[in-house]
Amino acid sequence: MYLSFRALALALCAFVSLGIALCGTARAEAEFCPARIDRMYPFEAPHDGLRSFEVSAESERIVSGNVIVQGEKNWYTFQFVNVNVLKNVMQFKSSTVKFDRALYYSQPLYIQLPAGERLQRWWVVDAATSGEKTFGWDARGDVACSPQPGGDTKVPPVTPVATALNPDTSLEVPPGAGDAILAPKRIEEPQGMTACATPFVAATVTRAVTPAYPADLYLDATVVSQVKIAITADGKIADAWIYVPTGFPQLDIAAMDAAKNSTYRGGVALCKPSPGYYLFTVTYQR
Repeated sequence: MYLSFRALALALCAFVSLGIALCGTARAEAEFCPARIDRMYPFEAPHDGLRSFEVSAESERIVSGNVIVQGEKNWYTFQFVNVNVLKNVMQFKSSTVKFDRALYYSQPLYIQLPAGERLQRWWVVDAATSGEKTFGWDARGDVACSPQPGGDTKVPPVTPVATALNPDTSLEVPPGAGDAILAPKRIEEPQGMTACATPFVAATVTRAVTPAYPADLYLDATVVSQVKIAITADGKIADAWIYVPTGFPQLDIAAMDAAKNSTYRGGVALCKPSPGYYLFTVTYQR
């Protein structure tokens, strides 16, 4: 029996398409913005330029916000108003265990961009909530937000350890007769946003601690535990929770302890220090 360790960054740029929001088997206690756009779906002809998207969060709420969109050709902005974010339970399966994850997102919304425009990044720049009872956003009013720190596009994407058993494909459905389609407004590129050499850098680990292996546990298969780490702009741990369990509580506890005792560096977004998330992955092998 031996243990091999690896910690991998999960690039949660605004263009994440896995449909996995920022929560796990335990409720997240850190949230850096009252709203996110995690998933956006591009339609093809005859709906060229049409996009569907969801507003996501970490608890139920009604939220309004402004969004900036960076396209290959131009920049845009649009607004969503009084969007209802509801709890949705997704079922996942890893190589060793099935588990549920509570995700919070809206019904599909739609925007119409110019035909042929390709998107590089989008993010909520400010948002306000009502009826939010977990994080205290209501009392803070309109909150300014930054995009998720992005990683090097040359780094291969992390292979998901768990897959959804009941994936939500509602974004792939074109709008019906009663669905409103938002029309983004074209804007000039905001000054100074991408003026530095590396305007987007993912949050990362700087010293990864190897977890202790329980002496009384025998494995007959390889299992993986994943811990999601919320990292402040100055590299402090704001929260940590099990994102993908192994089915062996002792291993998940060891992975959590190692993740919490590791050190991290915050991300960069729009050339400024920014909070972000890191996926601490531990592989236990027999």
